[in-house]
Amino acid sequence: MATPARHRRALAWIVMRPRYLQSTELNMRTMRFRLDGEPERVGTLLALARGLDGVDRVEEVADEEPHMHEDSSSAGLRAETAGSDFHDVEMHALDAQSADQARGEVQRLARRLGVAVEFVERF
Repeated sequence: MATPARHRRALAWIVMRPRYLQSTELNMRTMRFRLDGEPERVGTLLALARGLDGVDRVEEVADEEPHMHEDSSSAGLRAETAGSDFHDVEMHALDAQSADQARGEVQRLARRLGVAVEFVERF
C-alpha cells in the first residue's frame, strides 16, 4: 500500500521531471498507424476508435507521398492488397495508459474487421 510520503515523492517527480521527458511522454500519447482495407471497414474502425475511452482525437492524415518504401514492411502488404485503400491515421490519447489500451483495441478491431494495421513512428 502506498504511503502519503510515497505519493508526495511521485508527485514531486512528475512536477519536476525534465522537459525532454515531458515531450517524450507527449509523443507516446500520439500514435500513428496505417490501415489497409475496404473503405467501409476502415470507416467503421475509425468510428469505433473515436469512441474509445481516453482517446481525444482520431484523424486521417492527408499524405501526398506514395507509401511503398523498399525498407518498409508495408511494401509487401500493399502489393498483396492492390484493390483496397491505404489510410494514414493519427490518434491522440489523454495519457500513456490510455494510449496502450487504445493501441491494443485498434489491433483487436482491425483483426475483427479484416483490416490490416501497421503502427509506425512517422509517415
